[in-house]
Amino acid sequence: MASELSFVELALLGMELCGLYCIDPDEAEGIGERTVPLTSTARLRAFLANNEGARGRRAAEVALQYIEDGSASPMESAIYLLLCLPVKRGGYALPRPKLNHRIDLDEDAAKLAGKSWCYGDLCWPDDHLDLEYLGEGSHEGRQNMLADRSRTLAIEEMGFEVVEITKEQACDLDAFDIIAKRVAKKLGKRLQKGQCGATEPRKRLFREVYCWQSDILDEHEAEMPDDAKESGPVYGRGAK
Repeated sequence: MASELSFVELALLGMELCGLYCIDPDEAEGIGERTVPLTSTARLRAFLANNEGARGRRAAEVALQYIEDGSASPMESAIYLLLCLPVKRGGYALPRPKLNHRIDLDEDAAKLAGKSWCYGDLCWPDDHLDLEYLGEGSHEGRQNMLADRSRTLAIEEMGFEVVEITKEQACDLDAFDIIAKRVAKKLGKRLQKGQCGATEPRKRLFREVYCWQSDILDEHEAEMPDDAKESGPVYGRGAK
């Protein structure tokens, strides 16, 4: 399979295998949940090391350099890859966060969250920065919205700065660029001119990381370069 998939397709597949979700057209919105990952980056590295002659091994090794454990959704995986892949591949080359990092809460923060711990979506613990993806589920009811806000307040109480990103912002090149700059600034990283904006590599990456989400592709089809339209990936395209 590794010899048949593009670099981004391999990265997305690896994020899914090492994450807590699965692309499944039979599930609601085409996404299923897992209680534990199917594998981990460490196990994938060990597998490749023990199969030197495997077809597509080199391509898998390259993609594995950028795969991170613990993603809870395709959107988190897409945001992570956009932020952290090298500039030449369309990313912002930012330091890699920990995905769904457990944050143990003190007494006051626990009172806000209603529990003694919570998870930060894309978290840079040493920099006390947390990027929270506000999925569509956050808008389904008052209870979910209050739970999201309580979690954010608890994380902030623990000294973290929380940056929030909605699906609409994550799926808009200009809006995402603004948020990426904000995250970079919080991390003490200055983005150079070539790292920002709707570059051709970023447009291609934008299309590829959202290949599982047909409505996003349809909305942004006109913005993509012609060669990206003609050679788009097939990974998970059936999901809605």
